[in-house]
Amino acid sequence: MTELSDEFEKSVNNPHDAAFKSAFKKILVAKRFFQTYFPENIVKHINFNHLELGNKSYVDEKLREKHSDIIYKTKFKESDAFLYILFEHQSTPDPMMVFRLLCYMVNIWKEYLDQNPNAKCLPVIFPAVLYHGKTRWNVPRTLSGLIEGDDIFSEYIPDFTYKVYDLGDYPDEMLMVSGYMALDVVLYIFKHIFDNNFREILSNAVSMLAKINDRKTYLEFFEWLLRYTYHARNEDESTVRGYIDCEVDKLNDENVRRLAMTVAEQIEKRGEIKGTSSLLFSQIFERFGGITPVLETKLKNADINMLNKFGKSLFNFNKIKDAEKWWETHETEH
Repeated sequence: MTELSDEFEKSVNNPHDAAFKSAFKKILVAKRFFQTYFPENIVKHINFNHLELGNKSYVDEKLREKHSDIIYKTKFKESDAFLYILFEHQSTPDPMMVFRLLCYMVNIWKEYLDQNPNAKCLPVIFPAVLYHGKTRWNVPRTLSGLIEGDDIFSEYIPDFTYKVYDLGDYPDEMLMVSGYMALDVVLYIFKHIFDNNFREILSNAVSMLAKINDRKTYLEFFEWLLRYTYHARNEDESTVRGYIDCEVDKLNDENVRRLAMTVAEQIEKRGEIKGTSSLLFSQIFERFGGITPVLETKLKNADINMLNKFGKSLFNFNKIKDAEKWWETHETEH
């Protein structure tokens, strides 16, 4: 298992989250994004030799199917600063986005004060939203634009704005300007992942990746492209594999061919696990009228061998607690 496959396995039901995090956790991808797309008057004061990736998400638990985030700590004019990107991966903008960002920023500041109890000032946070939905970004970009009330209250209301990168507003050629092809491919695919003509998009992306000279980077992002395509496209798996195989055959590259086969086999295995797990869910509901959170977690995280063993024992259980005890016993043996 590679680092990329682990990221997609952790977010098996949320491929956009996995794709965003696995790409933007790579410091060179994030750095080139900041340098290319952040405002020039800010970029010139950021110390890009002092980028430190944060190790947590600030997104509310209930919103993690819709939002993903990445944070980097850096220096701005010798002071601590944070660069925060929230990836909005639903089809329409969240009208409460500016409020959500405020909550996340407050949590970042609270954590900073916990870690720096003698601090006399708060660090600057530059908030940005990356968005690839079908509807253009049309929700308030300032907190004051969200709050009802007369102007006489304006001086008592906290206010800020955030930068939006709505990929649908960018012509394709404007996503090819970073000087780092891996980032250009990531943004291009994010923009077009829902398109009907994705076979053509994939072909273009494969051609773009071929321009990457560093072999390790090339293979990493080829794998990224394969996994994101398999997980995010709402098409039959065999259809997706068909046009991926077509592109791989054109390359005549044995390492790429082996990589594509490995990814396809893992996806096929994941499909088998998902199908077996869904069947067991249905059987448990039919037999016991519901499922416990513990049992639900076990089924979601189990491999195919454990699921098959559990399935053979399911109808021997008199009550749902017997099913939970089965997992306690057999996980120790596994």
